[in-house]
Amino acid sequence: MKYAMAETKRGNPFPVWGTCLGMQTLAYLTSDYDLNAIAPVRGELAIRNTLQIQPENTLFKDLPSDLLNNLQSGVGVVYFNHRFAITKEYFLRNSQLRAFWNV
Repeated sequence: MKYAMAETKRGNPFPVWGTCLGMQTLAYLTSDYDLNAIAPVRGELAIRNTLQIQPENTLFKDLPSDLLNNLQSGVGVVYFNHRFAITKEYFLRNSQLRAFWNV
């Protein structure tokens, strides 16, 4: 993670993937170790989720178009049911997260 952060500061984005608790850990690390980065949520209310993937995204650049369309429309591909998450409001308030992550 330190390598990815250093490369990003140099203008050379280094993709990092965190799923579930991994993403929450990454948010904690990049929020200047703020425990408030992780908030309780009712994940069962967000069963069907979509991803907004930008065309220049390096992580998904070789993904087949049908799978990319499913990810972006939330068709049976992505299921989130979490007890904790990084809220959009917290993300927007935290300058370290906004500086590091391109959501």
